[in-house]
Amino acid sequence: MTENHSFQLAQIDLFNGQLKIFKTSKSDYYYMKVSIPGSNNGFRKSLRTKDESLARQLAEKEYLAIRYKLDQGLSVFDPKLPDLEEAYLKTKQIDVDNGIITNGRLNTIKSQIKHFKRFVGKYYDSTLAKNYTGDDFKNYFTFRRQHNPEVNNTTLINEASTIKAIYWHAIERGLLPLAAKPRFPNIRKSTNKRETLTMSQLSTIMRHMRTKEFLDFDKSNHRHYFIRDFVGLLSNTGIRFGEARRLKWRHVKVIKKPESNKHKWLSEINLSEDMTKNKKGRLIQGRGGHYLERIKSYSNYTKPNDFIFVDNHSGQPLHKDYYYRAWDKMLVATGLIKSNTPITYYNLRHTYATFRIYAGVDPYI
Repeated sequence: MTENHSFQLAQIDLFNGQLKIFKTSKSDYYYMKVSIPGSNNGFRKSLRTKDESLARQLAEKEYLAIRYKLDQGLSVFDPKLPDLEEAYLKTKQIDVDNGIITNGRLNTIKSQIKHFKRFVGKYYDSTLAKNYTGDDFKNYFTFRRQHNPEVNNTTLINEASTIKAIYWHAIERGLLPLAAKPRFPNIRKSTNKRETLTMSQLSTIMRHMRTKEFLDFDKSNHRHYFIRDFVGLLSNTGIRFGEARRLKWRHVKVIKKPESNKHKWLSEINLSEDMTKNKKGRLIQGRGGHYLERIKSYSNYTKPNDFIFVDNHSGQPLHKDYYYRAWDKMLVATGLIKSNTPITYYNLRHTYATFRIYAGVDPYI
């Protein structure tokens, strides 16, 4: 059946009207349109031919491909880059909800995606995913180093892995062909190791964190008091930075030995699997019980479900920025900023393990 409309000329209905081919008043080429459930405009495409017979063949072929996608529950329309990002992050949020990954890991993924978006540029939101694939990523590492010369290879490799995962997720769902997978240059992982601190370095850190200069900063909120005892607990138990930040009072117990002074009080920490990096719960016993006792003397939040390291005004976990700013101030004040190797919170974990070995503890333990 052939009909004429004000904007469509020589319209031909195929497949009971589900597929239409037509010309417009502005072009002699044939176009096609397919009605798509849930879409007001449907699927439209230029067939790039003036020949009616060829137009029919091309339109029917395209229509059958669309019907296959609809029957398989696949998207008919070419996804844009934000569509790939949204779909991937939804699966990662489900992983968080099911305890497979932590919220911290999800935030890391989101941070890595921000670098990807900056790499694509201002047209990220409108770019079709099929138009940004394969070798388009060959310059990604160069771009990142231009904006951050100090970024290490391991960070770049991890970012590349996340971008590949986003595309692979789309490929598995039939949204992109296998050849669309990003191809990055080969680089070696960084060899920088997290060193252990010397006894002198650890003593310098703890000594400075006991000074009036350090503790009087924002004294009304006691932030530096919390950070001082945070460092003490990490260096005496070996728990990770993120694990300690998530600690609540119900997770800890102080063991006071009658024959010992308070500096030898033990701490017992029960980490549930949702608090740890490897998703395995564990029980830790170590020194540092007096740090927990001291926190109770100045914290406004000491109930079982309260966080141990808190903002004393709100009861919320102390923000990461406070930890890092206090640490950087300490490094400058003590001169440790001039160390040949970076000194970070994570060094405290390695230091704890090393000192335990020096004390004769079995390395496997």
